[in-house]
Amino acid sequence: MITEKRQFTEEEYQILRKIPRTTIIISFIFSIIGLIFFSLMTSIIILLGGILSILNFLWLKKSIIKLTSFEKKKALINGLILYFIRFLLIFISFFIIIKISSENILGFAVGFFSIFFAMTIEFILNVKEK
Repeated sequence: MITEKRQFTEEEYQILRKIPRTTIIISFIFSIIGLIFFSLMTSIIILLGGILSILNFLWLKKSIIKLTSFEKKKALINGLILYFIRFLLIFISFFIIIKISSENILGFAVGFFSIFFAMTIEFILNVKEK
């Protein structure tokens, strides 16, 4: 099995390690904004969305590392199964949030997509360093 550190260059490895931390910081900032402008429940939902996006990111990263050690056909089948499971879990999460409070679905989406802001920030910071 290929280890995570050997799979990526040192620079990529450092960026991939920073993304979850940056995501939780961004989710926390959005959560505070949600608390100020909306409600405590919205704030909590934003944080939960951010945490779920981090877990999704870490699971995806681990899956990719694992799948690259398989032969092509086995990697494709396992990749499709894992993708379907991740998609199903995300769908179930959104469904639960809608059932709890349909007003908070936007807050969950903000938290869940905060990882894209984190990736963008890490990309910009990395480009500036070069």
